[in-house]
Amino acid sequence: MSRTDIADWQPRGIEDLEPAAWKALRHDGACTVVAGPGAGKTEFLAQSVCFLLDTGSCPTPQQILAISLKRDAASNLTNRVSSRTKENSRRFTSTNFDAFTKGLLDRFRKSLPQLWQMGGEYEVNFEQSKPRYVGDFLSSLGAQNTQWRPELAQIPRNTFLNEVLGTSRLSTGRAAPTSALTFAIDQWWEEHFFRPAVPRLDFVMINRLAELVIRSNPQIASALQMTYQFVFVDEFQDTSYAQYDFLGAVFGSSGTSMRAVGDNKQRIMVFAGAMANAFERFEDDHSARRFELTMNHRSSPALVAIQHVVAKAIDQAAADVSSAIESTIDGEAAAIWQFDSKADEARQLAKWIAEDIVAEGLELGSYAIVVKQTAEEIADSLSPEFSANGLKLRNDSQRIGKMLLQDLMVDELNLACIGVLKVALNIASPAQYLDVRETVRAVRGVDPADETSCRRADQELSEMTDEVAAWMDEHPSTGSSAAALLARVHSFIDLASASRTFPRYRHGRDIALSVESQQIRFQEIADGVGDWAEFVNVYEGADAISLMTVHKSKGLEYHTIIFLGIDDKQWWSHSPGDMEGRSTFFVGLSRAEQRVFFTHCKGRGGRRKVSDLFDLLATAGVPTGSPTLNLSAAPN
Repeated sequence: MSRTDIADWQPRGIEDLEPAAWKALRHDGACTVVAGPGAGKTEFLAQSVCFLLDTGSCPTPQQILAISLKRDAASNLTNRVSSRTKENSRRFTSTNFDAFTKGLLDRFRKSLPQLWQMGGEYEVNFEQSKPRYVGDFLSSLGAQNTQWRPELAQIPRNTFLNEVLGTSRLSTGRAAPTSALTFAIDQWWEEHFFRPAVPRLDFVMINRLAELVIRSNPQIASALQMTYQFVFVDEFQDTSYAQYDFLGAVFGSSGTSMRAVGDNKQRIMVFAGAMANAFERFEDDHSARRFELTMNHRSSPALVAIQHVVAKAIDQAAADVSSAIESTIDGEAAAIWQFDSKADEARQLAKWIAEDIVAEGLELGSYAIVVKQTAEEIADSLSPEFSANGLKLRNDSQRIGKMLLQDLMVDELNLACIGVLKVALNIASPAQYLDVRETVRAVRGVDPADETSCRRADQELSEMTDEVAAWMDEHPSTGSSAAALLARVHSFIDLASASRTFPRYRHGRDIALSVESQQIRFQEIADGVGDWAEFVNVYEGADAISLMTVHKSKGLEYHTIIFLGIDDKQWWSHSPGDMEGRSTFFVGLSRAEQRVFFTHCKGRGGRRKVSDLFDLLATAGVPTGSPTLNLSAAPN
């Protein structure tokens, strides 16, 4: 494949990059890229991949690795790169930390030192990562041990896994504990790894075992370093101590060029062990140069001005940011809406959105409701009034089996299954058809250069979708028929092949979770729709208002955001001046493209704990009032 000269290379799919992005793109060596909300972080990463591959700066056969915190962010970057440089995308891998470390452990666990050998399978246990479980574990240790009982009682349950266990590298032998901390670490491994017939691992333990694999087998580390010449770490502000230590073990002393991208003002994973000074430490450890992107490609100028007030309250040195888009609304870009009761809040919000859809010509998917927590409770409060006004509300934080709905919607197997149905129903866009075709080819192990094999896989897809289309014509949408339809699609895709193809399915139980959640979701929806086209529309939630927590909203954007519940109940752990709380607030309000409305309901909670958030809004000039209803515009 021909290379493009560095001087001649131009961005793919967009007109240009801002000056700081160009400098970071061409920088030779380690660097940090500070990219605030709407700065085009994902686009910058995708363009960086294209630049390195197109210009031969990452020469064949070397590859580029991008590690994200969340699975959906990794999938989004994969899709962005594929659409920008399909011919080179095979030399790019986008994954998340948990999937990467788990994949290494699953593949190389037999190379662990004898003490850490696992005879058979292991169980991934999410429950033991929860603070309540950790707290009970530490309390039980204190009851058993009198020597270190006072010190054990002082270990914070919220940080034990990430800041204590996660920063302790494993030894090839077990030494006698010499302190309360080493005793707690030793007993955690005893209770969850050594004692059970099937080890019960959380992702911090998986991280530590993967790090031991690398440290015990220099040839594995060398192979990874030779494979990946460039490593990008996304959302670096939320990198945990264990993850940072793992990166250092694999790539720290190699010739791999590492680039950390993110924004300290959006550091909202402190509760999960995010480092306090990730960027500064990376810059010191790797002599990395910092670049800061200062264009916002998401929010209108009025919203950027509000965001800047909050940004300065988090980081006094926050750079001035300019908006790259225009305002498209006539009314207020932001307001605080006051309500007396939860019933009044639900009624007025539903009426306002129903009218606004008519007045502005927007779709339901243009709106999102963001909450700090208790999304299920909020959904129960809003749903009756929303339904009465013809509005569909989708709680993206609800659990479907063992997966959150939002995670299911970006799951590779789920996307493939829905894609096959859309092709069969002839409602897939050209891009969606190409995605399905590429997935089928990948699962079949087809070499893109082998035209005969490509045609054979494409013919299989065509025959399958014709068969599915005929089957759907003969079978109405019901729970039982949905289960049968899903089984057909799974059989065509071949779950065993999908497990080998997609990195996150390297462990059989991972794909089983996806299958279970799909089965539940298929049967839930099928009984309530008229036909299969409507089934797909409801399943994808294209025609619904999303309800989600701030943490789940990260990386998303909507025309209008309703930030519901700025009160002491929703924000029970916040206190004036709390920086993590301000960062959470900053993330929620910065999801908006054109408008953001904040609600406070007297019936839910007071404003004492969140007084500083209201002070910031007042400083930014955000007015207080209530939704303006235009009853003449309301739909019949």
